[in-house]
Amino acid sequence: MRRRLFTSLCALSLLLCVATTVIWLGSYRYTSISFYDEYVKAAPQRGVTVLFGNGRFYLEYRVDLADVSRPGWQSYLTGRKEPAFLNGVIFQNPTLANRLGFDSHRIRNQSGTREWVVIPLWLAAIMMGALPILWVRRRAARAKSLRAGHRQCRRCGYDLRATPDRCPECGTIVPPSTQLTTVEKP
Repeated sequence: MRRRLFTSLCALSLLLCVATTVIWLGSYRYTSISFYDEYVKAAPQRGVTVLFGNGRFYLEYRVDLADVSRPGWQSYLTGRKEPAFLNGVIFQNPTLANRLGFDSHRIRNQSGTREWVVIPLWLAAIMMGALPILWVRRRAARAKSLRAGHRQCRRCGYDLRATPDRCPECGTIVPPSTQLTTVEKP
């Protein structure tokens, strides 16, 4: 049961890794923006923006004191440029984290507050790909141990029952600890 669950999680992680990689590579060509604006009468308006562009994932939370023109979810694609609302605010500090694609920023002014968090998409792709890589390594180790238990060559999988000292297929010398031992009858 645990192995089946682990395999299912690995398959889901692999699917997310592929999707993240496609979004990552596509974000250099197009910028995808989705945002949600909430409208509450006589209160500060809140909104969230999700943006994929230039190999990065931008998440913005804002509290605007001005009225929201169109509440609800909206999405659109733009060209290669970053949208105007970023206005070069991102990546002003030349730190190592900024060069790797990370950033966070907060702006307060008379029209409201905006907070950004920026995460590079290469990090998300690596994180999603870690579990499938672990699955492949575990699968290969299991197959290798099964081959050793059935007296097969560890290199090519050839049956070693007839020639326990050396593999006739690839020429690999079998270590003495894994050789077949025969018990002679008196």
